[in-house]
Amino acid sequence: MKLLELWLVVEALELRRPAGHAEVDHPFCSHRQVRRLDHAPPPLVLLHRVARAGRLPEQARVEQAPDDLKLRLRLAATYEARPDIARAEAEYAEVLKRQPTGPLADLALDRLGYKKADERLTAGKPAEALDILQHILSLAPDSVPTLLGSALALRRLQRYDEADKVYAHVLELDPNNIFARLEQAQLYEEADRLDQAIEAYEGLEHDAVTDAQRRLVAVHLKTLYGRKLKRLTDSLQRGHASMPEVAAFGEKLGQRGYAR
Repeated sequence: MKLLELWLVVEALELRRPAGHAEVDHPFCSHRQVRRLDHAPPPLVLLHRVARAGRLPEQARVEQAPDDLKLRLRLAATYEARPDIARAEAEYAEVLKRQPTGPLADLALDRLGYKKADERLTAGKPAEALDILQHILSLAPDSVPTLLGSALALRRLQRYDEADKVYAHVLELDPNNIFARLEQAQLYEEADRLDQAIEAYEGLEHDAVTDAQRRLVAVHLKTLYGRKLKRLTDSLQRGHASMPEVAAFGEKLGQRGYAR
């Protein structure tokens, strides 16, 4: 495109009609009034104006109201449709940064692939799910739902130490996250770390929020106490545990209302 045509396009995009215009009929213009040729801007200035005039309308609105997350989601969707995936993902990540939880955050997560990862987990494909979730975390490293999803995928892959670190990170971000605490206790149980599992569930007895959670904790504790007692008894028979140790654990069960 020649410099004159480029200038006319910019004038059309900016919709400016300053004084001193001449009538020019040009196919690149959306209106007929443009500046006289002797007032044409230098090429570098013109290119800057092209970039500014060619922005999406949503971009300007987001700049004026950066905390309007609905606007950001619309801008992200526009980028996604173009498609400009990198910019779309950046806007979705910004939504998660400004509002980590809630309906808008859920929408941003779904657009980044969280729902697809959940489907992969349900289908028994934790490795594929983990790849998707780690990509989301590269954009939004403190997204708690994504962290919890990645920890679950790691558990399915029996990568328990890595999953434990993820739960620890979630609890740094949100110390009262009951779901992270429950799932971390389940991790210890799956990994056969009985003492850690018992300690974790005992800590949840009074902190569980719902009756369903309290019942779940009670069921797991009863199972774990049985496993622990059997392990101690077997160790006693092999000479690896002492009778006072077994008796002390049995007394603890009695005090807590659990039959031997």
